[in-house]
Amino acid sequence: MQGDPPEHWATIPFGVPLRNVRCRVVSQAGRDCLDWVPGELWIGGDSVASGYRNDPERTAERFVEHDGLRWYRTGDMARYWPDGTIEFLGRADHQVKIRGYRVELGEVESALRLIPGIRHAVAAIVGTDAPNLVAAVAGTPDPAADYAALLGDVLPGYMIPARIELLEQMPLTSNGKMDRRAVTALLEQVAVGGADAGPRHDLDAALVDLVAGVLGIESIGVHDDFFARGGDSVLATAVIARVRDWLSVDHALVGDFFATRTIAGLADRLLQREADRGTPDRLAVVAGHYLEIAAMTDEEILAGTV
Repeated sequence: MQGDPPEHWATIPFGVPLRNVRCRVVSQAGRDCLDWVPGELWIGGDSVASGYRNDPERTAERFVEHDGLRWYRTGDMARYWPDGTIEFLGRADHQVKIRGYRVELGEVESALRLIPGIRHAVAAIVGTDAPNLVAAVAGTPDPAADYAALLGDVLPGYMIPARIELLEQMPLTSNGKMDRRAVTALLEQVAVGGADAGPRHDLDAALVDLVAGVLGIESIGVHDDFFARGGDSVLATAVIARVRDWLSVDHALVGDFFATRTIAGLADRLLQREADRGTPDRLAVVAGHYLEIAAMTDEEILAGTV
């Protein structure tokens, strides 16, 4: 077969079922998924075995009856294309839960491969105290591309990686397959040895205190993705309301947080607007006062008002 593959081919698909073989892509609720909607691939028909030898428990888990037909639950995540082609998205056992959301890593990887230039992608959860969804990609993508914005067109916010590392090539196993464990280990090393995520100045420190309070966590790095740490549109609105009220920043916008996604990015926008207004030092003074008050005990605050 010659010629370029269709544009929507991020990977080589499974193809279409063989004769006497039926396939279903099934949701967690047990319903057939619509085109492009991910689900677990079930195989039915004459090719389905009777079960696992001497393993009735696993047989009962994987082989099910539906509409008078015996089906095998493959454990593969897949989706149908409108032309009947089945695309493989990853294993169901690569499904993880982070901050209350169930995330299919294969779906994240498939979305990453839709970005022009990205050929390979691996998504993983790193960190124990504050787990984050991160990813590594390889290929020839535009290094200046806004990956988060591109992924936002096809994925919900909680499935967008907090960090995406661009690799020259993916590590391979001895038999030439992509070594997911090696990639995940690399992502964990980057997370531990990454750039200092501490506040750069008083405004950063004040925003860290405000954002952590809204998220209900002890602290957050200035380069951490707000939405990957559990934030959403409602919480972003609450953060900006506190910034406008407690730091006297009337030009702070919710759109700033959606555009930058980090405390450092939000701080840079606020400082730039202050500079444009001719008051480049005002926020440093206000943030400093806020931090002084935030460090005081209730008794000290009450004593100061007497």
